Amino acid sequence: LTTRSEYALIAAIDLAVAADSGPVSTRDIADRRDVPLKFLEQIMHALRQEGIVTSIRGARGGFVLARDAREITVLAVVEALEGPL
Repeated sequence: LTTRSEYALIAAIDLAVAADSGPVSTRDIADRRDVPLKFLEQIMHALRQEGIVTSIRGARGGFVLARDAREITVLAVVEALEGPL
């Protein structure tokens, strides 16, 4: 896996774990998982464009998974960043 795909999977897992807690900010994920914030912001943008995550604006905003975590595969996350394999 590329570093980009690895970080995307880490972010998706973080969002899945926090699914019942509401939106998670990119900064929180970056701090918890030791991922560079600017790089993670680019990754989250790509995941949003591919329908893996949804962004929520506002003071309590952040990202949530766009659908149930059980429906999102590792392949879908990797292909969202790297293109079809």
